[in-house]
Amino acid sequence: MTADQWAGLSLAELLVAREALDAKIQAMRSEARDAAIAQIRELMATYGLSQADVMLGAAAAARSRKIEPRKKATARYYDPNSGKTWTGRGKAPRWIAGQDYTNFLIPAEGILRKMAQQAPAGA
Repeated sequence: MTADQWAGLSLAELLVAREALDAKIQAMRSEARDAAIAQIRELMATYGLSQADVMLGAAAAARSRKIEPRKKATARYYDPNSGKTWTGRGKAPRWIAGQDYTNFLIPAEGILRKMAQQAPAGA
């Protein structure tokens, strides 16, 4: 119907038309749903898939995206006064802020020794 045809109808006629349209929409949705289900069943039969295969595929994909915890960074800087260390990540602590970082560097052999201690056995 065109806009002009709708304009000439009374409220009661519009409500009846709406009910008819709602029924038609529901019927078409139901037909489309049934067709989709039939297509899915056909594909499952063609490829030999079970309902568990289809449902487990989504669950397995969700499980495969595990996020590994971030590994702890090795300290690179050492404060001889307090004994505190800093990895060099994030905001600089007060004891090193505004100073030459090279004065607080932990010697390389100390870092390597510490890394060897943290490495998992057999690695």
